[in-house]
Amino acid sequence: IRVLLHAYLPCSQNEVKHIYLGGAAQLRPDLDEKNG
Repeated sequence: IRVLLHAYLPCSQNEVKHIYLGGAAQLRPDLDEKNG
């Protein structure tokens, strides 16, 4: 199952915290806080 969600938030994109489950962070290392 894939879900696409669009949300308009009052904060900037840099303030958004991305939360990953399992090894999903390896799929997008550019969004991982440790590498960013």
